[in-house]
Amino acid sequence: MSTSKTVAVNLPRNVLEVADFARKVYDSLTENISLFPSPPVTPTIFMSHIEELLEAEASIKLSPQGVVVRNNALNLITSDIKRLAIYVQSLVEASPNSSDLLIKASGFSIKHPYSGRSVQGYEVISEEEGKVTLSAPVNDEKFPYIWEISADNVNWILFKMSRYSLTKNEGPLISGHVYYFRYYMIGEDNMPEPTSTIVSCRVK
Repeated sequence: MSTSKTVAVNLPRNVLEVADFARKVYDSLTENISLFPSPPVTPTIFMSHIEELLEAEASIKLSPQGVVVRNNALNLITSDIKRLAIYVQSLVEASPNSSDLLIKASGFSIKHPYSGRSVQGYEVISEEEGKVTLSAPVNDEKFPYIWEISADNVNWILFKMSRYSLTKNEGPLISGHVYYFRYYMIGEDNMPEPTSTIVSCRVK
């Protein structure tokens, strides 16, 4: 019996790289339309959102509202990508024998199991019962880190807000359970930046 793989949504931090990633997904989905006949975001709309993001990024310094416009366009593209990833995942789960083919053809990548550690100072570890230590790449401790938690990697809630890159939860988690974590930062313009990749951790 085959087990379906999971679609990874690893958005870059740089705005132009997000646009490049979105275009890669757009190209893949349109080139393989027979595999992806009814995406929740039509190719025409998706491309228009990509172009809006590129235009907003190029014009960011020309208007007092430039950052707001750019961030709105970025949030729209992020939402599009996540909706498309969910769509691809639904097809993968319906045809687990074709998991690798479908994910690679979509422009996304296959999510690999997490060890609880990542790169560049980003990790979640559990060394005390019911506790986790959350570590994100240092950003001069200037802007808040917003941590979210999920018990199923689907439904997310606010877990911790900290002005520091290293923090620990106060309330206990259930020992032995695997939880999923992600974070985003509030930038200098008071707008949320793209969400990090997901890290899982089994609580001690």
